[in-house]
Parts: sequence; structure tokens; C-alpha cells
Amino acid sequence: MKIALADDHNLMRAGFKNLLTALGHDVIAEAEDIPSLETLMLDLKVDLLVSDFDMPGGELLPVLETIRLNHPDLKIIILTGLQYAAVFQQVLSSQAKVQGLLSKSVDPDVMQAAITAVSEGEQFIQEEIRQLLQDGGHHLTKRERQVLNLLAVGRSNGEIANELFISIKTVDTHRMNLMKKLEVRNIVHLIERARELGLTGL
Repeated sequence: MKIALADDHNLMRAGFKNLLTALGHDVIAEAEDIPSLETLMLDLKVDLLVSDFDMPGGELLPVLETIRLNHPDLKIIILTGLQYAAVFQQVLSSQAKVQGLLSKSVDPDVMQAAITAVSEGEQFIQEEIRQLLQDGGHHLTKRERQVLNLLAVGRSNGEIANELFISIKTVDTHRMNLMKKLEVRNIVHLIERARELGLTGL
């Protein structure tokens, strides 16, 4: 697959180029900022654009939307070091029609899985990012989600402790962390807030 690669950090760009080459792909062009990406993609014919989200020289999404108009069949994967659900939602809802969204710390096998998926017309969102989107950006741990779901169905601290094989004190710590993350002051508001955000599945 012929790939254009964009990242403003030379070492990061070199690292991703080596990774993509090792996976059997051909990186035929590189950009180091938004203006150079825009110029690069005017006439370049590639199968896939892999681009960092946060680069100097402008906003990425408007440029990608223009690129999309000129290259309707282009596959686009965005790499990001950001951890904000709102940013991910903005990327996925843009007219750029981004097919892949990955963390910049992505493992080689996940990168290859993403390339395979988007090349077949499917969307690929890395699991860590998908979880952030599901949590509304509140960064709930697996255990916190378990405690939250049990609280939502009316379990007491003691019942939760028995079911999860943890101490009551640990359950209470999770409750306090959940209230802090969801910015509420009591258990009733915690459950209400969690349901509003779709975190409980209830």
C-alpha cells in the first residue's frame, strides 16, 4: 500500500515510517506540518494518509476535508497523543470521513489491523480510544465500571465487595473516585449522571 505520512516530530515520523515499512507498506511522501501536508496532497496519489492530529501551521480537519473532496477514495488514519473524548468525536464526525483513529503509542499489530480494516472500507478505532468515547472522556477503569454497574442495580457496598472479591473499603474508594470523576456529591446523583452519560447500560 502506498502511504503518505505526516508528523511534525522528525523522530516520531521516522519511527512510524520504519514501522510501516516493516509491515510491508511503501511510504512515498512525508509532511512535517499542515501547510506541507496540504501542498503534498494536491497532486499526490496514495492509497492511505497516516497523519498526526496536532501539527503546527493550522487546523488539520479543514485541510483533510479539502483533501477528501479531491481524493474521495483516499483512506485516512489519524494518530493522536491526546486523551479527550471531545476531540475524538470531532474527528469522527467531520466531513473528512476519517476511517482510522489510533494512539501514537500504537503497537505494530494494531497498526496493521487498522490498515487492513480501512483498506477494506471498514472503520477502525483503537480500543483505548473507543473506551474513552464510551466513558465520555471520564477515564473510568474496568473495576470502576464494574462497581458503577452494581451500584446502578441497587447493590450495597457489602454485596459489591462479596461479588467482586474485594474489601468494603476498596468499594468505598471506588465510589469516591467515581463521584469525583463524574463531578457529583452523592450516590443518587452518581447513578443519575452515569445513566445520562450511558455508562451503566441501564
